[in-house]
Amino acid sequence: MTLPAGWVGRCGIRKGDDLQVYETGKNLTVSPDSVDQSMEYSSDISSLQKALPSYIRAVYQAGFDGVAITFRDLIQLGRIEKILSRLCNGFEIMEEGHSRLVARSISRNDAKNLSAVLRRLFLSVILMAETGHGSGKEKTPLPRRVASCYRRIARLADHCRRILSRDHSLSAQSTINLHAVVSCMDRVSLYYRRYFEGSSEQPEKLIKAYEASKKLLRSIYELFYKFEPVKCEEIRRLRMAISRYLTSPELTVSGASIIAVLCIWSISEELWYAFFSIVALHAISQCYGEMPSILGSVEGGVTLAEK
Repeated sequence: MTLPAGWVGRCGIRKGDDLQVYETGKNLTVSPDSVDQSMEYSSDISSLQKALPSYIRAVYQAGFDGVAITFRDLIQLGRIEKILSRLCNGFEIMEEGHSRLVARSISRNDAKNLSAVLRRLFLSVILMAETGHGSGKEKTPLPRRVASCYRRIARLADHCRRILSRDHSLSAQSTINLHAVVSCMDRVSLYYRRYFEGSSEQPEKLIKAYEASKKLLRSIYELFYKFEPVKCEEIRRLRMAISRYLTSPELTVSGASIIAVLCIWSISEELWYAFFSIVALHAISQCYGEMPSILGSVEGGVTLAEK
């Protein structure tokens, strides 16, 4: 294989060096071996206050193996430690000084974990949707159970985004659509949380819309792992059913119920958006043979969710 001399010089490649070759659809991408080595980011965040969690989450999602942080004082250090613990799966503080710390990922080959993390994300959202109608024997109050599910889903979604930022094996089209599916699941969990926070006794039509949203969520999950045209029709019917329930003249709402209606409507629209991304992903998979390890059987996950 002949390589451009300018590119070879800029990358410092010498005779005998190893190169990484990634398959992206029908194309092959050649990268120097250093691309697969650790990527670290250094930043002075001593001036950040309320934006601190969002900043650290963004760096984590970008896929860096490590981050060197300059902090202001012990109070900010404590906040950083909590943020890393709660929001950044697999990140641990390896070095700590008077005003600087270094946190690194202790998990490697993240791309190999995408299938497992993505499945856990789907199942966690399904579990959250079921949380609001437990047996009534749970010792943990509903708001706490919902908040716990929401935090877990946020961590899983961030982990998926981080893996996608690092993975060079997928085409840009696949990566974009996978990002869209992950973001939809993340937002669906937010709307379910708000629905449960405001729900007590709801009108019958609203409860039916909620039940239909759970079926729609499960159908989206099944479609992702086993694409069948008949499932597309089922998803369309469920979305239309939710619309009919929420726009029914028999549905009269006020106060907290208005928020609940908006949440279920938003869930329906997010899942419909995820449907389009899933159709695109399977079209790409069929044409280019991508993602065989991600788009697998759904049976194990459904059994786990039902347990």
